[in-house]
Amino acid sequence: DYDRLLGSMGFPIDYQLGRSVISAAAEHKRKVIYEGCKNYVVKLECLKDNKVVGFFNGFMYHDLPLILTSGHIDCYAGATNYFALFYEGTALQQKVELKPLKFGQPAGVQQTFDGIPYNAHDPDLALFESSHNPVHGCRPFGAGQPSVGATVFIIGFKDKEEPQLSISEGHVSYVGISCFHVAAYADNGYSGSPVFNADGYVIGMVMAGDGHTNKNVVVVPTTTIDNWLRLGEISHPGFRG
Repeated sequence: DYDRLLGSMGFPIDYQLGRSVISAAAEHKRKVIYEGCKNYVVKLECLKDNKVVGFFNGFMYHDLPLILTSGHIDCYAGATNYFALFYEGTALQQKVELKPLKFGQPAGVQQTFDGIPYNAHDPDLALFESSHNPVHGCRPFGAGQPSVGATVFIIGFKDKEEPQLSISEGHVSYVGISCFHVAAYADNGYSGSPVFNADGYVIGMVMAGDGHTNKNVVVVPTTTIDNWLRLGEISHPGFRG
C-alpha cells in the first residue's frame, strides 16, 4: 500500500505519514460501506413455545420483502416460529413474524452446535417472506467470486442481546467452487450475515465459522445463492446487478 501511494504521488513521502493516510482512507471506506449497507441487515429470532431459543442474521436482497439467511435456522433448537427485528440505530422499530418460503435440501442428519440441535441443509440457505416492505431499494450485487487476499467486510448483529450492528473486516483465504473462506474476527452469531467486497457489493453470506478469535469464516457466494433462488419447483427472484 505504501509503495502504491508513493508511486501515485511521484515523490518520496514520510513513511509514518503514508501509514496514517492509508489508515484514514481504510477507516473512511469501512464507514461508507457500513452506512450504505446497514439498512439491509436484520436480526432473526427463533421461537419455540413463545420463547426465544436462538438468533441469526439475515438480509433483504430485493425490492420485495424477501430475507435470506442460513439454512440451519430450520427447526433450530426445535423452533417453530421465526421473527425479523428491524432496528433504527439501537432502537427496535418493528418485530414481524416471517413466512418460510424455501430451505436448502435437507442433508438427512441432525447436527449440534454447543449442544443445540439443528437440521443440516445443502446448500445452507433459507428464504423467508416478511410483511415489512424494504424502506430502501435493494443494493447492487457483485458477480463472481473474490480472489484470495481480497479485503471483505461482514455486517451483522454479533449477539442476540446486541441492538447495534457491527462490521468486521477480513481477507479471503481460500476460494472454492461452492464456497470461499475469510479470515476475520467474527462471532458465531454472524451466521446469515451478508459479506461485502471493498466496493460495497454483496458477494456472499456467512454460513459458519471455526475458531474463537481470528476465525475461518465459511461464506456461500452470491452465484450459488442466485442459482438456488431461481431453480427448483418454485422459482424466486434472484439477485439484481
